[in-house]
Amino acid sequence: MTIFIDLVMIATGPIGALVASNFKWGYSAFGCAALFWIYFVLCGPALKAAKDASDDQI
Repeated sequence: MTIFIDLVMIATGPIGALVASNFKWGYSAFGCAALFWIYFVLCGPALKAAKDASDDQI
């Protein structure tokens, strides 16, 4: 799911740059929201899972 959201974030950049309307900010906002979601996942559940996995190997 995180990889899919990352691809969505990457795709919104060029789409927002190429769209010829006043709603370019919508693509930028959607890309930023996706970026913040990725940060949340990597700093929250993924970090905890990595810590728990390293504790299991000791």
